[in-house]
Amino acid sequence: MSYKQSMFNYIYPTTDNELLLYNSYGGFASLASISATDFDLIVKSLADNNIESNQKFQKLKSLGYFVTSDTDETLLCEQKYMDIVEESTLRLIILPTEKCNFCCKYCYETFEKGKMSSETQDSLIKFVRKNIMKFSSMEVQWFGGEPLEALDVIENLSNAFISICRAAKRNYTSSMTTNGYNLTLDTFKKLYSLKVYNYQITIDGIKPTHDSQRVLRNGNGTFDKIVSNLVTIKTNIKSGIPKFTIRTNFTKCIAQYIDEYIDYFSSLFSDDARFSFSFQKAADWGGNRVQNMSDNLIDNDFFMELLNKISQYKNKLDISPHSALMNGKTCVCYANKRYSFVIGSDGTIYKCTGDFKLPQNNIGYLQDGKMIIDSNKHAKWLCRNNRNYKNCDTCFYSGACLVGSCPASFIKEEKTGLCLYEKSFINFYLELFDRRYFNKI
Repeated sequence: MSYKQSMFNYIYPTTDNELLLYNSYGGFASLASISATDFDLIVKSLADNNIESNQKFQKLKSLGYFVTSDTDETLLCEQKYMDIVEESTLRLIILPTEKCNFCCKYCYETFEKGKMSSETQDSLIKFVRKNIMKFSSMEVQWFGGEPLEALDVIENLSNAFISICRAAKRNYTSSMTTNGYNLTLDTFKKLYSLKVYNYQITIDGIKPTHDSQRVLRNGNGTFDKIVSNLVTIKTNIKSGIPKFTIRTNFTKCIAQYIDEYIDYFSSLFSDDARFSFSFQKAADWGGNRVQNMSDNLIDNDFFMELLNKISQYKNKLDISPHSALMNGKTCVCYANKRYSFVIGSDGTIYKCTGDFKLPQNNIGYLQDGKMIIDSNKHAKWLCRNNRNYKNCDTCFYSGACLVGSCPASFIKEEKTGLCLYEKSFINFYLELFDRRYFNKI
């Protein structure tokens, strides 16, 4: 049997004759390290009838780096995409309110709509009750606005969803994107009882930089309160279940204090596996407020330098959230998935949380326990026949992104923003990940 290298292979040479390998179809679990000499020998021996007796070849083959010569990997990608799009989990991103207690300087949201009415809540509960048996499980993400400005809505809906899923013998999980200001110990305990186990909380650097970007509507800083809430939860909650991802939207100003940032947060959270970090660029997602800080935004070259700096501290902070975007299942945007919906506080149904003003994003509305969906609009988010950009099908990263990283970019016919930046910065991420994550060949 003859073999070839997978089209999804990425090979990064380091020092001392070592190669770091990544296969985008296999994802994060495929990471491997091997000597350049051994890898070259395997490649040169692919046509050898005795290649299958080579144990290192067999290990790399099991990780996806070598496939039989007749394998159509583009077809495998299509099947993988279809499996993800059609998976039978009901995913609801719910905005219990679209108001917020913050006025962040780069925020794109307009905060025009208030708290979800009891009528809309009842309609959503009715929909879940009527349809839960069609799904294998249910996942809810609480979003906003700031979801903790409407804790009563979260409590009402959560209790109903948990009860419905328990009766239907369906698994229920939930997560939350919150600014963390209202996440007191008592609030966390209530959320924990409601099965809210995963949190993303943005902290933009150390106190001076955070308090210059993420302020209350009255202009006051928020850093001390957020950090105090997290430390209090860390100290008083012993369960290993909850997970906290601290996201930082880097600007030029924040990047100047990267040493202080890493030292400060590693002193607080490096000893607790429940806390991890995600490094992002502060970006222009629309709206007027971000224009006032446009000179402080960073480009890809600047961000690459920043990641190079962070790589020197890779053992101080857990950056595992970045590994998710190396996997097809998590790399494909939720908006591609047939049974993933964003529920606005007024019952409007969207596919994406990134642009509520995009006409194609408004795909329907809730009415008396039914989702009234515009199927033509919905199909544009799911189907890939309008996504034939040059080089996508031959790109090594297509095994992870599956040309499904940002359907909104295709719908808006934008050619920027299609590729996840993890692809451009793959060398830095391979350096950032601790060697214990790599299969030693």
